[in-house]
This record gives sequence, C-alpha cells and structure tokens, in this order.
Amino acid sequence: MKATSSLLIVLSSLFSFTIAFEMPPTFKRPGGVGGLTEKGLLDMLSRMTTYFHSMVDPRTDRFYYRCLPVSQKRIHEHCAIRDMGSAWDTVTLLRFWREESDLPEATKARLNAAVCRTIEAFSSSFESTKHGNFITLDRKLMLEPPNIAHNAFLILATVGAVRLGLLEDNEQKKVLPPINDLANSILAMQRENGAFRIHFDHDDIYSGIEFYPGEACLALLDAREVASNHPSLLSADSRQAIVPAMERAFAFYSNFYYEGNVGSRYTSFFGNWQVQSFVRLWDSLRDRRDSESVQEASAIADYILDLCCGIVASQPWKALAHGSYDRLSTVEIACGLEALADGTLVALECSQKKLASQYWHAVVQAVHFLEAVQEQVPKDSVGYGGLGYGLQVQEQRLDVTGHAVNALTKVYKVHHENANKLASLRVEL
Repeated sequence: MKATSSLLIVLSSLFSFTIAFEMPPTFKRPGGVGGLTEKGLLDMLSRMTTYFHSMVDPRTDRFYYRCLPVSQKRIHEHCAIRDMGSAWDTVTLLRFWREESDLPEATKARLNAAVCRTIEAFSSSFESTKHGNFITLDRKLMLEPPNIAHNAFLILATVGAVRLGLLEDNEQKKVLPPINDLANSILAMQRENGAFRIHFDHDDIYSGIEFYPGEACLALLDAREVASNHPSLLSADSRQAIVPAMERAFAFYSNFYYEGNVGSRYTSFFGNWQVQSFVRLWDSLRDRRDSESVQEASAIADYILDLCCGIVASQPWKALAHGSYDRLSTVEIACGLEALADGTLVALECSQKKLASQYWHAVVQAVHFLEAVQEQVPKDSVGYGGLGYGLQVQEQRLDVTGHAVNALTKVYKVHHENANKLASLRVEL
C-alpha cells in the first residue's frame, strides 16, 4: 500500500480476477454455513502457521512475498510495509500459540528468526526528514518515500517481539530500533485538528487515509501498552502524549467518516484499521469514572459499532450473507472480520445484543468463506494453509493470510471468553 494510485492498482488486482492469476483446474465449493467450533478455528490457525513457516526462506530467514500453488513457486518481492507487517502477523501467531499450546521447536525457531531478521533489516539505517526533526526508515532500504505506516509497522513488529521476549539476548538486542523516536515522529505529524500528515516529505493528509492513520494509531497505542512493562521503550513524556493525540485523531477521523468521505470500495479497509486502533482507546477510557472520559468512551463505542454496521451493510458482505462467494476478495473479508471480531466484543460489553448478534452471524459466515478459500490448496502443495485472492484464485500474498491470522485469533478469543453471551444470541456456534 503506497500512494493512492498504487492503492488503486493493488485493489484492482484484488477485486478483478483475470487470467493473469493462477486459477486452479477445479475448486471446491463450500457446502453451506454450519457451526463454528474452537477446534475448527484452531485447525485453520494451525494450517496458517504451517504456511507462515513455509514462507520463510531458510537461506536468509526472510519472508517470501507471494506464493503460486499451481506453479509450485514462492517468490521474493520488495514491499517494506508488508514485509514488516508479516513480522507483526508472525508475532501474533507466536503469541497466540504460546497462550494456547506451544509450537514445535523447529517451527518456533524458524518464525522467531524471520521476525528478528526482518526487524534487523529495516533497523540498519534511519534518516531525518527534510521537514522537521523526524526520524524514519531509510528510503534506500524501503525503495519508496517514507510515511507514517513505515514507522508504524516497525513499531508493531518490534513491540510484538519485545512482548514475547524475542529480543532479550545480547545479540538480538542489537536489532532493537529506536521506538521512542519512531513514535514521536508519528506524533509530530499530527495537525491541531487531529489529522495525521501521511508522508514525511509533504503535508497531504488524504493519500492513503483509508489505511495509514489507523495503522499509525494502532502502533502508538500498542507501544504505550507494552511500555507499561518495558518502560525503556517510551519516555514518560511520549507515553503521556499518546492518549491525548488519539483523542484528537478520533475527533477528526470519526467526522471524516460520518461526513460520508469513505468510498464504498474502502469500507472494510478503513473500518478495519479504525476499529482496531480505537477499540484500544475505548478500552483505556471505559474504566475511568470522570464524566468526560465516560462520555468519550461512549462516543468511541458508537463509532466502532457504526463502522461495523457499515461493513456488514457493504456489497461484498451482503454477497457473503447470501452465499455468493465466487467474486469475493479474500483480503476484504479478512479485513472486515478483524473489525467485526472487535466490534462484537464492544457490542457485548455495551449490552447491544442485537448488534452483537448481527456482527457474530457475519463473523460465522466470514470464517466459513475463509475456510473454503484455505481448502482450495491440497495438503501436499506449495501454499498449503495459505489463502488465495479468492475462492477461484489460488495465487497468494503473505499479508492476505496475515489479515486472516489476526482476525481468527481475535474470533477465537472472543468466543473462548464470551461463550455464554454468544450462545444467548441464538447464533449457531
């Protein structure tokens, strides 16, 4: 995801399946929506873990970017944001399995090495930008102009690795990037009205607004959370600055959404990153007792629920509800599922049972679609466990399965911790 023109090219490639993509000779059509089980979710995540393991080049400990099951090939391509994003997805998987059941040592070692090697690769050189005292990743490493999402994903990958203790030995400590400086550079890009400038070299706030600001907010809030146990990551001043900055961001981006500025093509993507970031802000405010915090937490919850309603009401999710899978984009459903998992939790906590039921029913349908996509690649094939671009398109990008990893780990947790509440919604689980 780069500038707007690049975004349109990428999205066009995802939504318009052509003969340029790898098409399977036959494909399995799902037999209908049945119940979800935690075992089924664990099986899907186990296969995705196998896939992530297979997408690490053992010669370099770096991630492959694309996988072509029909051609039996894995391909390296340079995309800095997605490469760091894959490291973050991997620590999500590692954290999930640590809490549920540990992984085989060989798998864990391969994934740990890929995370550390990716962080090291993008931490080898930083640069100060032309406008202001900002630090960002070296454009010579990224092969593109720096923006807040580059800082964000390096923060997310690194604090995720710190959370797991992957960077604690002396050798790995060498790769720890300057999280405080990276976070402060994002904070310095915020205007008084709450909007974030996207690119460090100019003042535009709209190019990539569907993605980058939400990613940046999520990274800042995640860093703040991890720094409570690892105070060396952020200075006290930086920690204190994050929540007020997020409150200003909420005011701007919620108004941007309510004014109708998000195109229908971006509903799941904008909603995904906005929900993932502001659910963290909501969680930090909802236990406070002062009236201002209570009122703001309520407004944030309303925004999250409205974003989720927008996702469920969008055309792809309507098609999903009717079982029309053939033209659905995997990444769009996976991104929407990330948001709906969080949205279900917010709806349950806010006693919005009707909305929780609506979201969870959509969650069930989305998981079945992703399972159908996953089953297109047989066990003995390259790409087993990963997700193609759609039900009839086997070509894979690692970040697409990464979105599903984040979504399914959330779905599992929501169900595991709220089984009785979900059962009362009369949704078949």
